[in-house]
Amino acid sequence: VAVVSGPSAMTQTQVKSSFICAIIGLTLAIITVTSLLVWLDATPIAVGLISMLLILCTLPNFRSLYESYRLSKDIKAHQKRDVEEGTPRESEAVYKIWEDFRVTRASDKLCWALLFLEILLLYLYPLIALFMVGNTPIALLFLFSGLITGVRIYCSPVNIITELGPLDQYLDEDNDSGPHGHWRDRKRMNLILSKITQGRRRDLWVYCFGTIVILFCAIFLGAYTLGASEGKENTSQALNDFYYPSQQGVPYPACTMTRGLSVPDHPETGLIDYTYLSASAYISPKYTQEWLNAWFGEGVAEDRQDLVDEFRATLPTDEAESAVTYKLYSFPSLSIPFQIVSIRGTMNGWDTLTDAQLWSAAWISQQVRAIIPYGEIWTPIFNRLVNAVSFLQTETLKKIAFYRQTTKFVKWLEESKNYTNIHLTGHSLGGGLSLITGSQTGKAAVALSGPNAMISRLTFDPPITVDELNSFTYNIVPNRDPVPRIDDLAQNYQRIECRSPANNPIDCHTATRSLCEVLYTCGSLGRPTFCFCTREFDYPQPQSMDGSRTFDEACPVDEI
Repeated sequence: VAVVSGPSAMTQTQVKSSFICAIIGLTLAIITVTSLLVWLDATPIAVGLISMLLILCTLPNFRSLYESYRLSKDIKAHQKRDVEEGTPRESEAVYKIWEDFRVTRASDKLCWALLFLEILLLYLYPLIALFMVGNTPIALLFLFSGLITGVRIYCSPVNIITELGPLDQYLDEDNDSGPHGHWRDRKRMNLILSKITQGRRRDLWVYCFGTIVILFCAIFLGAYTLGASEGKENTSQALNDFYYPSQQGVPYPACTMTRGLSVPDHPETGLIDYTYLSASAYISPKYTQEWLNAWFGEGVAEDRQDLVDEFRATLPTDEAESAVTYKLYSFPSLSIPFQIVSIRGTMNGWDTLTDAQLWSAAWISQQVRAIIPYGEIWTPIFNRLVNAVSFLQTETLKKIAFYRQTTKFVKWLEESKNYTNIHLTGHSLGGGLSLITGSQTGKAAVALSGPNAMISRLTFDPPITVDELNSFTYNIVPNRDPVPRIDDLAQNYQRIECRSPANNPIDCHTATRSLCEVLYTCGSLGRPTFCFCTREFDYPQPQSMDGSRTFDEACPVDEI
């Protein structure tokens, strides 16, 4: 509404300032989105398309600006008329009204058909499916919540009155007694109720929930379509004639691991050894031995894929077909018998679903703690709340949880093969699984960028304790890596630097980047270096041991 004449009329300065502010606001919105895309290193085509789409979406706003310009001319004309007439006039206002019209109306048969399909597809079919798969707790919860929601939707007075239309045409505004006053009060209550139940907050939550459902369906369809991957088919490309010296200053305290964590006979390379072995879990089995030989040398470490296959053959069919992937490394030539189980991290849709299954409740509780005032005081009870939520999980889902198979594997190695000095490692999801299995079996576990287990510790079978996590687990946490911030850290962890660009925090989760970081900071200490540390992650070039070739000769740009 704009007052255009009279003592309360808008001045030309007010009109111009409103017009300019609107233009600046729309322009800044477009520039902000475009700048964000450029900061995220989006391709020029993507930046152009999204910017054009944003401009098209703001065309109605520019139309409103044009109408504001026409309004300013009307204001000027009215004010000129007042001056010419020389007599004070009553204030006049210009306003805009929006009104919705129903062009077509659905027939009764179509409405009943849509109601039947909605109940069948969105209520009965999911309910029957939940009961058939044995998910009784979720089915009962869905049964009662669906009934309550149906009553609120189909028997809502707000929806009924909205369908019938406003009550103004039936009420006498001058009569406050009898039925008219009663229904006028009902009308006011309806307006208040509609603002609450159909306001922007409810729409926002509906959009957020719908986005989560669509994202979950996309992950599930991707997992079902693509299936599990056997691993990356590439070689290590190690440089044995180059090295990184230890950097000046205080190194990471965990560069040298002791007390049973490091590989026997090589305590000074503990951190880089575990980082390398956690990354090796992603490699295809036909290249694994090559990776081990490149790192430790010939005959030091053995890939015991035969034992992994032997163990899987003992499992029931539903467990043997699980998408979890792990490797067993044995070190027969060392002074102390030593074995490492390396568990692969998230690599496909099934792995992502496992992440959500194990840690979604803990992550949500962390967000709630961050939002509510003094949220930290509720930390001691979060583990019990998360455990109560996990009650809804079916026994079928618990049986296919990845950590159950890795825990069985470690126990099988102890009982059947007399392996006692077993350690675990893994990256991302594999790191989280190694922390769980290490706590359940009492074996040392070193994770790289793994989600933690302090809040969710009671949801596992068997549950794990705080003492077990503090005694047997160690997590390597790159800065700005979002994954190891899921759940709360246990007592033992090592933060390392992430030197990726500020606009790419996801790259901090890359296992090979973390390997380059510990190699560069701790020093290679006799272990090989890699071309990708410099070519892909912009670390300084390693130094040549004998000067027989330069780094550019060892790592040609066109071959990386």
